[in-house]
Amino acid sequence: MRPESILDFLRNHCGYADIRYQKKIGDFVEVKDKKIKNIGGISSEGYGIRVLVDGSWGFASVNDPSHLKDAARRALKLAKSASSLNPLSFNLEEIEGEHDRASNVILEPYASVDIEEKKEIAINADRSAY
Repeated sequence: MRPESILDFLRNHCGYADIRYQKKIGDFVEVKDKKIKNIGGISSEGYGIRVLVDGSWGFASVNDPSHLKDAARRALKLAKSASSLNPLSFNLEEIEGEHDRASNVILEPYASVDIEEKKEIAINADRSAY
């Protein structure tokens, strides 16, 4: 299911819901005893679902988008369970700010650093630890 469909499902069951997608791509330099031991790449991605039910939050995450609906159900279940124990409540409409907005945030400062410079940074960090 698409995230938009999951949000439609959630809107019928809670006061607020959001789905966040995150993808990280990068590389690493492992240094031990002032020498480079390993250089490689890393990649991860996944979805986080957050819901608000009667003043209590529920959260679930998945890596596979085909499991989004299951994660939505888990987040709802957690929020409903917590709301039965939560004596405090608040109204989300009282909070100023933007609602129903989507955004893309891309952070690339470290990604633009050349691998040779990353190796030098890692070696210098290792040296400073001694």
